Amino acid sequence: MEVPKSFFAKYDWLTKHLPFINTQHFVFCGDKSIVQADYLIDDNVRHFKRFKGCGILFDAPHNKFVDYNPRVKSWNDVAEFFGLPAQVKTTVVSQTAGAAQTVYSYAND
Repeated sequence: MEVPKSFFAKYDWLTKHLPFINTQHFVFCGDKSIVQADYLIDDNVRHFKRFKGCGILFDAPHNKFVDYNPRVKSWNDVAEFFGLPAQVKTTVVSQTAGAAQTVYSYAND
């Protein structure tokens, strides 16, 4: 991982908000090109350069001027991209200095 201290926060978020994904299927790495997958959802386009599948840019304040498609603005957009029903409800809890803190929760919560 590029930022090792972020591991626990990411792991906790995944287990809380995506409980239907087996934790044995989580992959944490800095070089995303080692992941052999059809799709990679990330907020930084540099991870798509060597990735062999389809990169999907997740909207974030730091990439709002990046011209890239496909692009999604929410996890519900991800579900729609794959032709699935929306599963995630989103709540913006605070917004300061242009950065929003967003809480995602599984629709069955």
